[in-house]
Amino acid sequence: TGLRVGDRVAGGRFAEIENIPADRLYRLPPSDLADQYWMVEPVSCIITGLDHTDTRAGQRVAVVGCGFMGLMLLQGLAHTLVKEIVAFDLRPNRLKLAARFGASRTLNPSDPDFKAQRGELEEFDTVVDASGAQAGLDLSTELVRRGGMINLFGWIHGEAQFSGTKWHGGGYTVVNSSPAARVRDTFPPAIDLIDRGMIDLKPLITH
Repeated sequence: TGLRVGDRVAGGRFAEIENIPADRLYRLPPSDLADQYWMVEPVSCIITGLDHTDTRAGQRVAVVGCGFMGLMLLQGLAHTLVKEIVAFDLRPNRLKLAARFGASRTLNPSDPDFKAQRGELEEFDTVVDASGAQAGLDLSTELVRRGGMINLFGWIHGEAQFSGTKWHGGGYTVVNSSPAARVRDTFPPAIDLIDRGMIDLKPLITH
């Protein structure tokens, strides 16, 4: 009920055809945006990531890992009141997009002068690890200030390690912002962000 054949909806999984209850579907607003740019489920994960990120006015935030998810998360952070967003990634093309999406500065850990560049930075109030890699988690620990926050957004498949001494001594708040940590229904705000162009998927989706 409440839906008609031909309605554009979001919900379910990544499938062209699926049998799904109507109460798990969300009607998309009238829009000229093509179907492929309504990839709502990943953006709903971004909502949970943002909900668990400290974004008070004047905060300095680092995003470690600027893949598909990290670049969308960065776009969301760019619409908050944080003072500065610095992006870290190994691929220059991703860092170029990060700058386009609102990063104040971009750094590549594989650059020969990265250690000197990092030394010029102040420590960050919040570091979002969107890398899904051990090296990214290690870098996040190095970047966060004493008493700051590490947001574990990326998925490290398998085992991961951290320095108990650094985490305890640093007094970090460590949060997990995986989809299971969601605090609300994330599809409506995700649809709204896409509809208003606050999350722009066009540079991120090839087909």
